[in-house]
Amino acid sequence: MLYNSKEFAIFFFVVFLGYIILRREYRKFLLIPASYYFYAHFDVFLLLLLFIVSSICYLSSIILNKLQKLKNTFFVISLFIIFCPLLYYKYLNFILENCNSALSTNFSIKEIILPVGISFFTFQAVGYLIDVYRKKIDPAQNLFDFLLFISFFPQLVAGPIERASHLLPQLKKLEFKFEYSDFTSALKLIAWGFFKKIVIADRIGKLIDPIYNQPEAFNSISLLIATILFGYQIYCDFSGYSDIAKGLAKLFGIDLMTNFKQPYLSKSMIDFWKNWHISLSTWFKDYLFLPLGGSKVDNILLIRNVFLVFIISGIWHGANWTFVIWGLVHAIFYILAKFVNINFLKLPNFIKIVSTFFIANLAWVFFRSDTVEISLKILHRIATSFESFNLNFDTNSALVITGMIIILETLSYNSNSYGYPSVLDSKNIIIRWTLYFSLIMTIFFLGEFNESSFIYFKF
Repeated sequence: MLYNSKEFAIFFFVVFLGYIILRREYRKFLLIPASYYFYAHFDVFLLLLLFIVSSICYLSSIILNKLQKLKNTFFVISLFIIFCPLLYYKYLNFILENCNSALSTNFSIKEIILPVGISFFTFQAVGYLIDVYRKKIDPAQNLFDFLLFISFFPQLVAGPIERASHLLPQLKKLEFKFEYSDFTSALKLIAWGFFKKIVIADRIGKLIDPIYNQPEAFNSISLLIATILFGYQIYCDFSGYSDIAKGLAKLFGIDLMTNFKQPYLSKSMIDFWKNWHISLSTWFKDYLFLPLGGSKVDNILLIRNVFLVFIISGIWHGANWTFVIWGLVHAIFYILAKFVNINFLKLPNFIKIVSTFFIANLAWVFFRSDTVEISLKILHRIATSFESFNLNFDTNSALVITGMIIILETLSYNSNSYGYPSVLDSKNIIIRWTLYFSLIMTIFFLGEFNESSFIYFKF
């Protein structure tokens, strides 16, 4: 069940109506079945997996909090058990294929369907267990609170990856008090998310998918434009999802963390990762980078830490060498930004932003391609195929998309705490309602209403 579907609109209306009617203590008994029903639309047989991961994590945290002896051993075993489904569904075939290739073995490759959202809810569960182990939080005493923490449907399948210290207290209370400003802000954020998703991301996908499916048929400039457009496709698709999720949760009175802050205006790769997929980058910072010593180590260990984080981040996105290389590219330029004093060069901010933008977008070639060979072919053709400068794709569609991207970046430059453009809160009622009308009409007339899935659902 996708956010951009009629079924979801009906589902959410019914759940929201029930939520505001029910007394506070009964709301979780609506949201838990609703969340499981939502997940069942992707694969009903995997509901058991979601319940098992949640239950094991919940029980492990209770036991872990009471243990004195063998606490470390129990913690490691618990983490391994929680990670097992992710390792099986996402990485088993990748491991077997590479064993067959490197060791000339003949392991059979299984047909395994990756459960939607497994990387997200697994990391959320693991983050909770680590926090209990570190005694940063007390374990949840109520199983139903914890089941809702892992399965809360607005952020179940693609995050943001929430921290227990932030989300669990809200889910325990489930307080709902109608505030006009909060209600309208949630609706504005949802509309802004749909603008990103169905007006920009889905239109870009329709334009560039044929180019990536047959890169040898396109020249250098066409491939370069397609590469840059994919950068905006994945940004608008994922940040659009995050905006919608945050807005939907806000209607229930639940605050989710902000996941994006205009990453393509970053001045270095360090800044980029402060603004891109913030819930994942901070997860790796707190649970991997800092425990390894963070930046408070010598330069060799710092380089090791950065490379480990980015390689694992790449593998988190998918079991493919393309994601490993994508992580390596980001690690290299992150290290360069760490050690090279760019300010010494006295480069204008515009140059810093443009160079960071192009590095990030060229790295997306590996992220978007199915194989390393295809990635290298695309990069090679970008660098060498200047036989024609004609754009051999729909230029009118490209111009419309470019216009929408300019509007996106211009309006987003000043965003409020909710994440949508501050201009939508203009005190001038004529300006405000003109923008509302324009946003709705743009979505209605330029949106791609084909109920396409969100890119990060496959991670």
